[in-house]
Amino acid sequence: MAEKSPREQLNEANAEFNSCLSAESYDRFLGFPDSEGDPNAPENQKGYRDALELCNTRSGAGALREGFAESRAERTPEQVEQVNELMLEVLDCLRARGWDVADPLPDETGALNLRGLFQNPDGELDMEQVRECMTSFRPPRG
Repeated sequence: MAEKSPREQLNEANAEFNSCLSAESYDRFLGFPDSEGDPNAPENQKGYRDALELCNTRSGAGALREGFAESRAERTPEQVEQVNELMLEVLDCLRARGWDVADPLPDETGALNLRGLFQNPDGELDMEQVRECMTSFRPPRG
């Protein structure tokens, strides 16, 4: 059996994280808590913060995200360009489905940062449609 790529490991951990959130009565990720933000916002509620901590511990998603970010920093400019082109195709797919997706900005490595862009026309995060568009394209491994 082939060893799983960092992306595959992260995807599995994210799936476990989301399943855990669901078991804790949160049907989706609401965002990261913001200690400076509105204390009444759903993502700042103690129950949600506790669920995030529990699910992160169970899934290991946070540690994998850090490792994945490190591996992203080691990519060659050609690899970054390939992934950026694929991400732009995903954005085109979402826009064709009616999404109002802002143009992404590059991070310090030149990779496009897509965080916060994936909301459907109703302003809700809809990872099902994002996954449908992403499965149409196969990013390079690693």
